[in-house]
Amino acid sequence: MKLHNSVIELKNELVDLRRALHRIPEESYHEYKTSHFIKEYLAALNPDSLTVIAKTGVKAVFDAGADKTIAIRADMDALPLEEKNNFPHKSTHPGFMHACGHDGHMAAALCFAKIVSSRKKNLKTNFVFLFQPAEETIGGAQQMIKEGALANPQVDEIYGIHLWPTVPKDKIGLKDGPIMANMCDMNIRISGKSAHGAAPQDGKDALLASANFLVQAYSIISRNIDPSKPAVLNIGRLKAGDARNIVCGEAIIEGTIRCFDDEVSEIIKNRINQIIKGIDQAFGTQSEYFETMGYPVLTNDSRLYLKTVSKFTESEIYNVSAVMMAEDFAYFAREIKGLYAFIGTGGKPLHSNSFDIDEDVLSYALEFYIRVCDIE
Repeated sequence: MKLHNSVIELKNELVDLRRALHRIPEESYHEYKTSHFIKEYLAALNPDSLTVIAKTGVKAVFDAGADKTIAIRADMDALPLEEKNNFPHKSTHPGFMHACGHDGHMAAALCFAKIVSSRKKNLKTNFVFLFQPAEETIGGAQQMIKEGALANPQVDEIYGIHLWPTVPKDKIGLKDGPIMANMCDMNIRISGKSAHGAAPQDGKDALLASANFLVQAYSIISRNIDPSKPAVLNIGRLKAGDARNIVCGEAIIEGTIRCFDDEVSEIIKNRINQIIKGIDQAFGTQSEYFETMGYPVLTNDSRLYLKTVSKFTESEIYNVSAVMMAEDFAYFAREIKGLYAFIGTGGKPLHSNSFDIDEDVLSYALEFYIRVCDIE
């Protein structure tokens, strides 16, 4: 990929920033060192405003007095993993590491802010930089929006990126329309009655009820959803029972629903609730369905997609399929026109305790911002 001179000049700084941030991974809404690092860097660029938002998030505004405003969003939090890499910039926080590329996202956004600052007198667009907490857990995007991330100035369009191992290095992964899934994390609590295992007639077996629920739940998609509409229901955890000789009194089932259609999501949820009502009638249990979190479908704006495609050659673009992973950038894209792109790394999988990148790809991320925002 051909790089602008300003990107080439910032290559070492991109790497230094990424490594500095990689050393200080922090959990969601506890990104205090990260937030301080970002604020210090941005303050030196003399933005028109620099504020803390959504507890640990950072918002910087470069106001050119223009009619149009573009926002750049980078996520800040890390994952609860013990890093197995053994390089000088490995995590200094035991039990946490940047295994999802957020350190690279922040580095690219910071360097782009530096370029924006250096060209402020000639800008035709206002810029807002949003460094968002809590993407990996409960999602910080909604809270940022509530606290004015997209206002003062009113943002017209927003861009975000993700370093992506399944996209070849030096290519930009793009897709029009839905690119990441609607996601709902749901739990079911099945309450029965404990009894001695030698007298099962005195109890109401929540574990047996759970087993029956699982068998029926895994037929929901194959027998209720149009095969042309992708959907996933995964039950990842079942917690039940106290001892081998006790009838189980309570079970907790934890799962996730993913699809690209809100109607499909509602069909799955309705069928789950119908099944647990039947389970309760059959086993005398009492069940409760509740959702712990969820993101909407992340949908790329068609006009922004076409504009972005026009900024790259055919050999620089990698046409991606929609993925079942979810991203709370979707909340921003639901409020205003948004585009989310995958920056190819061609390397180790995300969320691995040995995740790492070829740091050349940081330059491609910065190049992406320069082209889509028409800076040079």
